[in-house]
Amino acid sequence: MEIGQKVVFVRDVNGAGVGKHGIVMRVADDAVLVGCKLHGHLAPVMAQMWDLLPERLWNRSQYLPARRKTESAQSHLMTAP
Repeated sequence: MEIGQKVVFVRDVNGAGVGKHGIVMRVADDAVLVGCKLHGHLAPVMAQMWDLLPERLWNRSQYLPARRKTESAQSHLMTAP
């Protein structure tokens, strides 16, 4: 994790639910201070490294299951008599 990196929460942490986006403000050992919008204003949320994913990986993980399902349906249609 780097300061300024966009991240997404993968677990509920101090009011920031799964899927909430934020920006890393500070990193110390395995603790990360993330700035995210909660209840209409910017709030700092203290999280552990394993509570977060970089936004790029989160977006990819959200895309893959849908793509697999589509590819599976397409292959089923191609093999059907």
